[in-house]
Amino acid sequence: MNHPENLDAERCRSVSIAAPPPRRQGTGEIILAEDDEAFRHLMAEVLRRDGHEVIEADNGDRLLEMIREGLDDGIPIHRPDLIISDIRMFGASGLDALEVLRQRDWMTPMILMTAFGSPEVHEKGRRLGAAAVFDKPFPLEDLRLFVRSLLRDRRDDDGGMSLMVAELGD
Repeated sequence: MNHPENLDAERCRSVSIAAPPPRRQGTGEIILAEDDEAFRHLMAEVLRRDGHEVIEADNGDRLLEMIREGLDDGIPIHRPDLIISDIRMFGASGLDALEVLRQRDWMTPMILMTAFGSPEVHEKGRRLGAAAVFDKPFPLEDLRLFVRSLLRDRRDDDGGMSLMVAELGD
């Protein structure tokens, strides 16, 4: 009888390490920053069902912390494929985070969401390079389709940033 203590350590390591399943076309790693817990969890679940890996941030300060953690002496060492952020949150706003990203030449696309969508907010988002600004409430299907299209287009460009600007909602 083979007891676990008799197993070859190298064989155990090779058995315990599994390659992650390949991502479907148009899926990726997404940071989702939203201070409304129920809405954040709902969006995260919808995005995960589409095959995305979703990392959640519950406020703007946590989002900025995640951005800083992805840098080493100002050089990006880990970049998500997409960031989706509410604009008005505790601490830093989504616009603040987008500005920090662009100041550091981090061109990861960012989708902004707001319940307070004024022409000035939309203009600032466009000026900073937001891929889209969604006015809440919005159909989650619109977000799903935009995310899928944005990530598919980025992959088609061999990882290069394709600048897409959209204004969604009323």
